[in-house]
Amino acid sequence: MIYDLLMQEMSDRHLYLYETYGPFFVCSYAMHHFNLINRQEDPVTKQSLASYWIGGKVPDSRSSLLMIAPSGYMKTTYFDTMEDIVGRAGAKMVHKSTMSEAAFIGTVKDVNGSPVKTPGVAEKHANDIVMIGEFSAITQAMKQAYNANLAPQLLDVLDHGNVNKDLGPGGFGFTTRLTMWAGVQPSHYELSSGLGRRICPLIFLPTKADDDALQSLKPLRAGIR
Repeated sequence: MIYDLLMQEMSDRHLYLYETYGPFFVCSYAMHHFNLINRQEDPVTKQSLASYWIGGKVPDSRSSLLMIAPSGYMKTTYFDTMEDIVGRAGAKMVHKSTMSEAAFIGTVKDVNGSPVKTPGVAEKHANDIVMIGEFSAITQAMKQAYNANLAPQLLDVLDHGNVNKDLGPGGFGFTTRLTMWAGVQPSHYELSSGLGRRICPLIFLPTKADDDALQSLKPLRAGIR
């Protein structure tokens, strides 16, 4: 029922290829919420309150998405449309761009002899959906010497969500349940070290027919509230 309503809303907004790509966003959003509920623990006993188990363990059920399409072909449109439709229905949805390892995971600095922790995006938005319009900004940041650990930390965040980081002034750890929606151009697609197995790719390589169809939708989308 809810699925049908969301798909109908995309249709009413004349979102191109919503029948192809829309279900992935709806399912990712639903799995994000289910994962938050299924991973809850009793605050006193710390025992799991999960309803879904696999082999005696509570699985991580998130499904992050990577939309691969040329510049100007709906990556941001899908993010903005989903945020507009369900952005206030539960999970908070935030936009981010390029990030260093310290900005993403957090860091600890020595301030007058005392360790001071600065939380990162993965901790501050531990229960949110993080949307990154151009994922190549992240993969390029991984190549910098000062971001040497960004790739493995990102793997941990997207896989099991248990993050630990040790630095000279001190260490810290946290659990994050964030779901990532990202976009990237085909020419900038560069996923290694297991990232490709942790993000569901949505590939759109437009043809002349797609260009014509998108042009024909422009007057139909005008004036849609």
